[in-house]
Amino acid sequence: MIPQALHLSFSDCEGFKDLVKHDDVEITQVQPGRFANSVSLIPLEHMMFRYGKKDTPWISTGTAEPGHISLLVDLNYRILPTVNGLRQEGRPFVQLYGGGAEHCTVAHDPGEFAFVPIPIPILEQALQRLGIDVLPVSSGRMTAIHADDETFRQLNDTFQGLRTSAENSPELFLSQEVRRTVERELLTRLALVIERAGSTPVYSQPRNVRMSVLRKAREFLDAKAHTPVYLAELCGAVGVPERTLRDTFQTMLGVSPLKYL
Repeated sequence: MIPQALHLSFSDCEGFKDLVKHDDVEITQVQPGRFANSVSLIPLEHMMFRYGKKDTPWISTGTAEPGHISLLVDLNYRILPTVNGLRQEGRPFVQLYGGGAEHCTVAHDPGEFAFVPIPIPILEQALQRLGIDVLPVSSGRMTAIHADDETFRQLNDTFQGLRTSAENSPELFLSQEVRRTVERELLTRLALVIERAGSTPVYSQPRNVRMSVLRKAREFLDAKAHTPVYLAELCGAVGVPERTLRDTFQTMLGVSPLKYL
């Protein structure tokens, strides 16, 4: 855990993903040009909150950390990113990923994101204070919630307060009492989102077959980064027919396999 909040800027994709790495994550820049991203790393009592600003189109894939439920919200985009093949429209999803859940975000526009992996016992305590005894997402699954206007505003206000404090007064987070107070506020806001959503999230996604196909394809392409790859060869390596491969890439990434190559 870092001793105080840090605000960092990056012109290199590898440096960015290595520093903010929270689980098994890969970031691919999808257009040539300068990589321009920044992130505030904010230590709380039991977790590390990240608030990022991105100007570079990217594809981000990863697997959520075991023993945690990861909160991710995309903010201030002209066109919101596609998440696990789901198009966000209007208000962004409040995304929750159980440990081991795979995720894929395709973001073509500049925007911002708030992200924090929350240890399960800590989230359970916050939910129990509101009388909620069941976690909103289980291991290996992803749940997307549309919060009502007021509840989402309160959650976003907490995000923005954290970001502003990290950028303007990073030494505040040297205080254990500040970390504890801010963490409790963040968890309370999230618990209210979960409570008011009840049993009707926008989407609850089990282990994603398309994500598994995409992961295998990317692993094969990484291994063949410096040699020509043909579509039939890629299908054979992944173990799916061409139609399935095309459908997977189009749904998850918005491009054909050949365009991706």
